Amino acid sequence: MIISSLDTFIVGFYIAGMLLIGIYVSRHVKNFIDFALAGRLLSTPLLAGTLVSTYYGLDVTFGSSETAYLEGVSTFFVYSLPFYLCYLGVAFFIVPRLFKLKVTSIPETISHFYGSAARIPAILATIFYSLPIISVAGLGLLGHFFFGLDPLLAACLGAAIAAFYTLFGGLLADVLTDSVQFFIMCVTLSSAAFFAMTEIVPPSQLRILMAPDIFKPLGTLSPADIITYSVIALTPLVEPAFYQRIFASRSAQSVTRALLISTLIWMAFDWLVIYLGIVGKYMVTKGTLSTNLDASEIILHVTAYLLPSGLLGLFIAGCIATAMSTVDSYSLISASSLVYDGLHYYTKNGLTDRQLILYTRIGIAISIALSLLISFRFERIRDAWIFMASILVSSLLVPLMAGFLLKHPGKRSGTYSIWAGFFSAALMFVSFETMGSYEPNLETQILSFSEYGLHLHREHLLFVAVPISLAAFIFGYIQDMRKK
Repeated sequence: MIISSLDTFIVGFYIAGMLLIGIYVSRHVKNFIDFALAGRLLSTPLLAGTLVSTYYGLDVTFGSSETAYLEGVSTFFVYSLPFYLCYLGVAFFIVPRLFKLKVTSIPETISHFYGSAARIPAILATIFYSLPIISVAGLGLLGHFFFGLDPLLAACLGAAIAAFYTLFGGLLADVLTDSVQFFIMCVTLSSAAFFAMTEIVPPSQLRILMAPDIFKPLGTLSPADIITYSVIALTPLVEPAFYQRIFASRSAQSVTRALLISTLIWMAFDWLVIYLGIVGKYMVTKGTLSTNLDASEIILHVTAYLLPSGLLGLFIAGCIATAMSTVDSYSLISASSLVYDGLHYYTKNGLTDRQLILYTRIGIAISIALSLLISFRFERIRDAWIFMASILVSSLLVPLMAGFLLKHPGKRSGTYSIWAGFFSAALMFVSFETMGSYEPNLETQILSFSEYGLHLHREHLLFVAVPISLAAFIFGYIQDMRKK
């Protein structure tokens, strides 16, 4: 699909504005804290805007609409609802505890609890998860769909623009553009939903016209799938972008209020995306849209069909900006983990602010380049998200929560737990890819142990990796207690 000249102009104008913001904000960057944490001055409105925009990136927008297209309203009850509960857990459980610690990152928090030996695996887990692989792939998808560009070329162009304003303005440039991006996405998706209700089919009619399974709260998912996605929803408890925003805020109260506001907005936004995904399914069954379309592109097909010129340009600009915002945030987290938590910490006299900013900028470029190399390894956005979330949860969930809950969590316990979770999740995924078989009906890799009657889905690797992480923590904890 090639969009109109008006839409192209809107997209170009918006991107130019983002670049100018990055250049303008760079004048106010005086030290590393200004660059990486926006000077720790984020208020509730800015926090709410940046939390919503960053965490509701293309991975969730495309992933939720794709899942709604395939599974129906269970997308909300199985995938989204557990996340809301965890957002509240972050607001009331993690935020007050974090503000009592003098830390600026997840690796530093881990080091506070378990000592420097646990710092390196925490850095690796944070860097790995924070590579903006999904958003880079999303930029390629957008460029190909709307502008007819080669996906790799489109991803490179989008990543280069994101890198430009990140290198200049850091977190503050990202935060200032986030609120505008989110407003545009809300306006355009709300408009698309309005046109869908008035011109295609209202929600009340969908229940009559579509298969009953589409509207079952649990859909056709197995109990194992439901448990898996509920465990993956624990990601916010260890989400680097959440922690980054918490460290960048003025006060614990500001973060708590921002998370409560964001949760309400996320819920409304989710229903818009889910409704459009189901409308897309209906349009396919009626022949309005092609039956050969890629499910991960369903929201693009629906909005392109429904939105008039001008609004479509705003939607594309919002999508591109949202992807770039996520690229910005996560590449900054990845680079900061490498430079501040790693190089700065292990250098004898530390690094100066000038060196920290310079090396972090180099790290941002490396992070984005690595993401480009990896991004097209996954055929579906949801697969990439599940894999990365599994690595993060398996590595950091047990040691971080134990650190917050236990008065004396030990030293070896955290180190063993992170290494065990990281490597077990990674090895499991490699096993699925190399020894597993693809099941088209279930759209996943399956690793079978026929002699034992055991068949594991790729999404179930958490059932193995998290218990291994917990067992390693207990083993290390017992050793620590014996030393005492």
